[in-house]
Amino acid sequence: MNYADIEDGIKLLQNADRAYIFSRGMSELTARSLTTKLQLAGKYTESYSDPNIITELSKNITLDAVVIFISLNGETSELVEASCILEEKNIPTIIFTTNENSLLIPASTVSFIGYQSIDDFFSNYEVKSRLPLDIMTRIFADSYLVRNNNH
Repeated sequence: MNYADIEDGIKLLQNADRAYIFSRGMSELTARSLTTKLQLAGKYTESYSDPNIITELSKNITLDAVVIFISLNGETSELVEASCILEEKNIPTIIFTTNENSLLIPASTVSFIGYQSIDDFFSNYEVKSRLPLDIMTRIFADSYLVRNNNH
């Protein structure tokens, strides 16, 4: 994570009246944690993981919002579809992922890309560690809190 991207992401969040967080699968745990931290900081924040709601809601989000995507691989079809809809509407987006080639990145306003381990102890399941996402969202939330003097 570089300082300029963190500052850009914080500005997007500060300028938004509301924040929406979209995630799926195991990344939902990270999304819930970030949602709680932003709510405690006084930012109106909603989190969604249902694929139908994500797709439909993205069609109705307005310019006074920012959307945060949390996706380990950044390839989840509903998230990619929502990001394309939001890009067409010029809605600012922030992505947290571990895939530098994620389909979400081209449509995002600010991207944070973490390290993803090649080790997979549960090869039959998509349960790779979300620790990089947890760390990045924690740094982002803490930085937001410090900039808004809510600590």
